[in-house]
Amino acid sequence: QGGPAARAGIRPGDIIQQVGEHPVRSVPELLTLVAALRPGQSTPLILLHEGQPRTIAITPEQRPQAQRTLRQR
Repeated sequence: QGGPAARAGIRPGDIIQQVGEHPVRSVPELLTLVAALRPGQSTPLILLHEGQPRTIAITPEQRPQAQRTLRQR
């Protein structure tokens, strides 16, 4: 709730079918396609919402670099 997907209009139960021009056939493929998106660049996303096709635009945000959480000994 309130995360990036919800802000983009993706709801629980939605099925993502396409990212940009690329069809989505599996969850790993979806993750690869989303990871390849450029921050700040709007990309169309086609999904099924309650059985009806719907197109939304998603705009990935720049994420801060992961911080080192383990101390070196």
